[in-house]
Amino acid sequence: MRDSKPLNATRKKILQSTLDLVAEGDFSSLTVRAIADRAGVNVAAVNYHFGSKARAVAEAFAFVAVDFAKAFEPLRGAEPPRERLAEFALALARAVVAHGRAIAFFVSRLDSGLPAPPGYRAFVDEEGFALVLRSFLELDPAATKAEVAMRLSVLSGALLYPELVRGAYGFDYGREEARARYARFVLAAFLAPAQTDSTLPKEATCP
Repeated sequence: MRDSKPLNATRKKILQSTLDLVAEGDFSSLTVRAIADRAGVNVAAVNYHFGSKARAVAEAFAFVAVDFAKAFEPLRGAEPPRERLAEFALALARAVVAHGRAIAFFVSRLDSGLPAPPGYRAFVDEEGFALVLRSFLELDPAATKAEVAMRLSVLSGALLYPELVRGAYGFDYGREEARARYARFVLAAFLAPAQTDSTLPKEATCP
């Protein structure tokens, strides 16, 4: 997945300001005027580059999606699969820290008509997932595609959660050292052998 448009300095400031306001969580106060004030530009500049608030929000979503897609790049390497997956988990954690609250907002608005960035869903479902699948199958050739998809969902959710409850549990997800350690914990769960019904507590098994 590639960046849709090159960013000049003003355009980038406007996008970052839109993301900052989105991350603060009050969509009703997200106006073209508010975006312009946060970016230190006039309203005409926002309208020139984006045309409307809706377009600025949509392009901010696309900007975030590109950063998340870049997290998959370590999986293209020639390193051993466990190392590739570890770098992927850490890259995804960094993207979450940079954009976690904004992406949570964007995802929550998809049912309200906010369009997903062109190509992003296709990238995640096809190319991105194929990269994860390839690395995982090198470690466990018997794994199924559905199992790896479930593991990837758990990994992604676990990496996003600390940003959504920022400051809880007494560790600072914004610190690289803490983030790297947490990513290793999550990766260990991602790579752990699957439990069978016979090894799970009775209340945890599926009906």
